[in-house]
Amino acid sequence: MTDSFHPDTGPAVVDWHSSGTATGIEYTIQQIERLRSHVNTLGHEIKPSSRIDIFERHFRRFMQPGYHPRRDPYFDPLVLAHGCRDLFELNFICEKLKEGHIPQLQSVLSDLFSGAPLPAADRNHNPRNLQFQYFLAAQLVHSGFSVTLEEPDAVFVHEQSNLGIAAKRPVSLRQLVGRVREGVKQLERTRNSGFIAISLDRLLKLPDPYLVASGEPALDAAAHENLRNTLAPHAGRLKTAIAHSAVTGIIFSLTLVGCVRVPWQPAHTTAMIWLARKDELPYENELIRSVVNALKGPSEV
Repeated sequence: MTDSFHPDTGPAVVDWHSSGTATGIEYTIQQIERLRSHVNTLGHEIKPSSRIDIFERHFRRFMQPGYHPRRDPYFDPLVLAHGCRDLFELNFICEKLKEGHIPQLQSVLSDLFSGAPLPAADRNHNPRNLQFQYFLAAQLVHSGFSVTLEEPDAVFVHEQSNLGIAAKRPVSLRQLVGRVREGVKQLERTRNSGFIAISLDRLLKLPDPYLVASGEPALDAAAHENLRNTLAPHAGRLKTAIAHSAVTGIIFSLTLVGCVRVPWQPAHTTAMIWLARKDELPYENELIRSVVNALKGPSEV
């Protein structure tokens, strides 16, 4: 029997989003102002010293006459790259969820915008955990699915069936299987079948979690390769963790941040794989394939 968690099998969504040289100064400033407008509309503000505020102040150095980052001892390409990623994702969350999920957004917005400029510096992981959860919900809304933000973390409707999603963002390999088991229990409590969504961002094994790529295609390829390499050693344990449960499958997500050619051209890209629990159940594979085929990238209407 083929192991359905082998990273080279099963339906996959790759390169859901990428940005590189398109992240220009004027475009980024527009995105900052758009995010501020979203936040104000929801009755909040971007607080001083929040990670978005720190990113904005770091980024606006580029608007100073004669500024060049090579001469700036405080220029930090990681703050720039992670900030651009956060800016895109938080804008996308607000744009896609503000129509039907305003109370939920308002209740988490303060938490969502807090946290350190860099994930590795987070003492409180809840802001970026929420960001992963809400970004996945926004992707489903963008793709035309009806979504409610309720236990286990979100529920979406596909072909008249309610499918729950329990979103997990482990920060160490020690947590991986335990967080998957938590997701199994969440789905069982809601009596829904569905998915466990796992962010592998913090489990990435790179000498430097900042990738310098020759172009956007190279960044996309690196995200896909690193997702599979990060997942492969743990496939068997994950399969055991969800055996005989209500889990239909697992969504694995990995976002790489870095730059295209030079550090002041920030870039990020997301690779995703949706895998069925058991390949001997054709219904589950077909359900996942149907969901994956309906997913749209950010530029698709």
